[in-house]
Order: sequence, then C-alpha cells, then structure tokens
Amino acid sequence: MLSLFLSLFLPFSSFAVEEPLELQPIELTCVTEWPTTSFVIWTEGEEVLARVIHHNGSGYAPAIVGTFTPNDLPILTERAALVRKMKNQMTFRWPRKNCKKLGELILQCFGTDNVQEGEGGAKFAPFALYSSARVEDGIAGRQESNSVTMSFDVDGARGASIEMIYPKGGCVPVKMDVEKVEIARKTNAGVLPDRK
Repeated sequence: MLSLFLSLFLPFSSFAVEEPLELQPIELTCVTEWPTTSFVIWTEGEEVLARVIHHNGSGYAPAIVGTFTPNDLPILTERAALVRKMKNQMTFRWPRKNCKKLGELILQCFGTDNVQEGEGGAKFAPFALYSSARVEDGIAGRQESNSVTMSFDVDGARGASIEMIYPKGGCVPVKMDVEKVEIARKTNAGVLPDRK
C-alpha cells in the first residue's frame, strides 16, 4: 500500500529538486536588426559554444567597448584591424565547468584553451564571454536591454572585445539555428519569438 501511495504522491510533491541555476544548460540567442553582430550560445555536452555571426561582415562588428575619446583613435584603429580578421561566422568553445548561468539571460564563461582560425590564418583565442541585463531610467523613460561581450586575443595581441547591446526582446533563452536568426533579423526588427 505504501508503494502505491508513494508512486501516486511523489510525482506531484515538492520533493523533486531542480538543478541549481548555474548548472542548468546555457542557451541564449541575441539578434540585431542592424547590420552588425548576433550571438547564439548553447551547451553541448561538456562545452558551451558561442557562435558569433557578423551579418554583413566583420567590418560592421563593434570594435571597442566603453567610452571612446578622440585620444583613443589609435586604439580604435588597432582594435578594428583585429576584429576585421574575424570570419563572418565563428564558433568558440568553453569548458562547461568554466561557465555559469546566473539568470535567464545572464551568463559568464572565463578561461578556455580553444583557438579558432580567422581570415588569413589569424589565431583567435577567446578568454571571456558574458552577458548582462541593463535598465536605464532617463528622459525617454525606462529602457531595458541586454548585452553580450566576448573578449579575445588575436595572434597574441591582447585585449580585443566585441560588445553588442540588444533592445528588450532582442535576446531569448533558447538556441536558434543560423537560418532562424537571419529570418528573425530581417522580419522582426530584432525582436525574437519566445520559443525555438
């Protein structure tokens, strides 16, 4: 009788323990409507993969993160030259143990030995991938957005980064195929569907 009771009761009880958020599979797709850069990030086995898609080539990828001043022009020129060495699509890998899911659209990955080949044989060695949620209150009201940042070295040159800021609705917690990313980018002005 007890086994019958348990078999009926346990599936509906609160005894089931959900996996901690930071250990759950990571899935994130962020799409831009502008001719810039989208990210598709997902867990595959013991790795987290990040596909970086430059829809109109790396010449339209963001080449500097943060405040830019006139004195930074040499740095911008240097970073732009590094970013231009990226292929239109590249996939980078991190060990899953080096990544954490911190929220539905927030993740961080630090430390990987993965090296990918860019244009002309350039060697891309990523070291950080992270996303964040942003809220700005100002004259235009409350603006919500998400950002994805990937930092990497190119041929040993340190400290290049790509950071994209996406409007609310531009990121969803799912992995999308590249074809679906293109369709969403062209038809929805960067607003993604809620599901795969």
